[in-house]
Amino acid sequence: MPGIPTALVVDDDESLAQIVAMILRMEGFEVQTAHNGVDGYCTYFRNPTDWVVSDIQMPELDGLGMMQYIRARNPRVKTIYMSGEVDKFRAVLKQEAQEFGVKVLTKPFSRHSLIEYISDTRSVDSPGV
Repeated sequence: MPGIPTALVVDDDESLAQIVAMILRMEGFEVQTAHNGVDGYCTYFRNPTDWVVSDIQMPELDGLGMMQYIRARNPRVKTIYMSGEVDKFRAVLKQEAQEFGVKVLTKPFSRHSLIEYISDTRSVDSPGV
């Protein structure tokens, strides 16, 4: 029987990070939060999670860079990016979707969209499938 799913939510908008964390907790996740890429990586390094839900544009280290460091440790971590400027990152996000099976939520997004992405990804056994 699998354990409780875990997630790390990383966003420099602390209110949004707390809202996403609350939604995930309601879905049965144990959740940690961080407020920039450096803090996110350090948090993940101390306590790895099944999922990372991250903003892309953040101070100190953006979400894409943070995920490169995290994937050096765990290439199979499930990832959902959140961004209000998805078009700016379209090429790299397309590559990540193909290689790692990441999902992208365009801000603002609904609770339903987040849950749908998690449900879709929960049923996938390996990234990129």
